[in-house]
Amino acid sequence: MAVSPHKSGSRRKVKSRPRSSRVIAAVPKKKIRFGILRTPNGDINVVGRPEWTTQAKELEVNQDENLTVNGVLVPVEDRRHLLHWDEDLRPILNSVFTAMEKEFTRPGELLSELKAPLAARRYVTTAKTVDDYMRFVARKINGSPDNLVPDRADINQAIEKVRANLRKYENALHDVLTDADIPAYGADGKPNPSPQAAGRIGVYRNAARKYLNFDPHLSGATPIQTKINEIQGKILEMLDGCDVPHEVWHLLNELKYSVTFDLSAKATRDKTAKSLAWQNMMRRNTETPARDRYRDLLSFLD
Repeated sequence: MAVSPHKSGSRRKVKSRPRSSRVIAAVPKKKIRFGILRTPNGDINVVGRPEWTTQAKELEVNQDENLTVNGVLVPVEDRRHLLHWDEDLRPILNSVFTAMEKEFTRPGELLSELKAPLAARRYVTTAKTVDDYMRFVARKINGSPDNLVPDRADINQAIEKVRANLRKYENALHDVLTDADIPAYGADGKPNPSPQAAGRIGVYRNAARKYLNFDPHLSGATPIQTKINEIQGKILEMLDGCDVPHEVWHLLNELKYSVTFDLSAKATRDKTAKSLAWQNMMRRNTETPARDRYRDLLSFLD
């Protein structure tokens, strides 16, 4: 009788296959280009930036880098907001949408409230859900032709950079500069009279040069860098003209909300007046009922 080479009941060792050494990378979260998110406390946050509406696209801009007229190169243009998306429009949308959602909580109520004023304006949309209607409204607000001008792309992009630098500067004044940052003695060797006087204004001016770089001898820069340098140089001149801290804060507030109008030669008086009037109305109506605020919001499209 043949004898099995393996003992009864024993298990043959099976050589296991080596595990794959390939590392499976975690799937990154898809970045939302444009949508509606909600924070843990229920606030609405419009994220991303919507595409241009059909009406906005009808505003002609030059995108040809080689276009010349009578031998002169025509600057490349962008569709430029008078009231900017991130600085003005999106925060207003967030505030109004949040108020609407917190006020109209019964089933179907919010959807009806969002639809009614749009239907009255005879807008045609495929929107079905609350978020669909919020996206539709946000896209219309962003692409309102009355808030757009065709202007040089280098100026448009430079303004965005300058605004970002102004925010950094303002945050530094809030979060970094305290009384402890103010030297006991000024550059002239004399004691600083108080944190609220010469000492603080000197620190404000020095910080401005850190966040608003300016090179009077700039050369070899791109058109955008050149324009940033020019704008920030003018801002530093204005800041140097401030004698007390509250003048700096007043100037910063004006710069954040008016730099666009000051620099756009193509912003007509009517467009500027309408955008500023709407902006002021939306700032004042924060305590009014959500339904009224929503109708004020949509008046931007009239």
